[in-house]
Order: sequence, then structure tokens, then C-alpha cells
Amino acid sequence: MKINNITSITYYIIKIMNNIHKDIVNFSVDITEHYKTNSNNKKELIEKWSNIVSKVKSTNIIPIIRLSSSISKMFDTQFFIALLISYVSTLPGYIILFSQEPLVLKLDMSSNILEQIDILLSLRTEIYHYKTINLEKTYQQFLKIIEDKDYRMLIIANGNFDDKTLVDRNKDTIFNHEIIFWNIQSKVPSITINNNIIIVKAYTSNLLSHILYNDYDSLKDDEVMNVFW
Repeated sequence: MKINNITSITYYIIKIMNNIHKDIVNFSVDITEHYKTNSNNKKELIEKWSNIVSKVKSTNIIPIIRLSSSISKMFDTQFFIALLISYVSTLPGYIILFSQEPLVLKLDMSSNILEQIDILLSLRTEIYHYKTINLEKTYQQFLKIIEDKDYRMLIIANGNFDDKTLVDRNKDTIFNHEIIFWNIQSKVPSITINNNIIIVKAYTSNLLSHILYNDYDSLKDDEVMNVFW
């Protein structure tokens, strides 16, 4: 069965992720307000996050982000997507903070979301919020985490990745695992695949679902790219 030329299961997943996107946006607003006003709604926030996580299927991704020195900018889409992926990854709790010297962070999954955010906040003024990324060093840290298992590396950023520069700079490096660069601030959705390097531009809920579940063929379909845009 198909709905608008999209399989019903794909449509179902995209619809769920569209709702997840709305939940993440609302949660981001609530968290920002909580840290600015030191509110007493901790229990409610913890329950909200648990509810978001419970709706998402597991994935074989390790997320990589940079941290902003500003709380209002730190609690953005890329931050909570990375946290969400670290929760639902089959290797849960890992986040790599990228810079010239990437840092591997292993969240304590027995602690709650607010305690984990506090740890990330303590790092936001360190070198790990810088925009530069050493891809080869980041990849080596990734390999240490996955121990030869089949995982993908997702680098999320609020800025442009230069497609040609990325490919040229790393053309002599052998990547045996898929590396996804996701510029979530681009206004025009697109996907570029060059061997194991995949560059995705723009943020939509359906892009999130297809990245999580490794379905790039349907991403090339204009109808899929525009669902819930």
C-alpha cells in the first residue's frame, strides 16, 4: 500500500518523527526557560523527555556536535537531536564533542536528562565549542567507541559544510564507516553521497527519520523530501 507514492510504513515513520520534532522544539523552549529562571518543574521536564525518547526506535548512530557558549544558542535543534540519538543508539550515552581535539563523552544513563545537561553545560566554555573539526581524529575516537561494529557517525552543525573541501581534504583517508554531515540550517534540502561521506542539508522531520534509519534512496524522491516541510 502506498500513500502519495510513499510506502505506508515510511509515511507512518515520518509522521511520528514530525511529532517528535514538535516535541523537541517545545522541550527546547521549556529547558531554556528552566535554566534562565531556575524553575521548579524538574519532574515534569524529566517526564517530557522520557516520553519523547519512548517514541523513537533504536539506531546505529553515534552523534557528534559542537557546544555553543550561549545557553539560548546551546539548547537548539542540533543539541537535542544529538541527545535523542545518544539515548536511542544501540550504543547508548555516547556523544563526541568536535574540535581539533575531539572529546568523547559517555553519559551516565542511570542519571536523568537534567543531570546530563548540567554536565554538557559545564563543558560549553571549553575548547569543544569551537567550529573547527578534525575529521580524522574524530573518526579515530569513533572507532574506539564502536569496536569494529557496524555503526554510523553523524556530525550535526548549524552551519555550512563545504562539500568539495570535505571530500578533497579527506580523499586520502579511508573511512570504512558511513559519515554523515548534516547542516540543519540550510534552507534548501539536498543530499550528496561520495563513497562513505554523506552530506545532508536542511532540517525537516522526514530528513531526521531517513537519516536515523539509513534510507537515503527515498530521500532522493522529491515527494519524500517535501513531506511535512
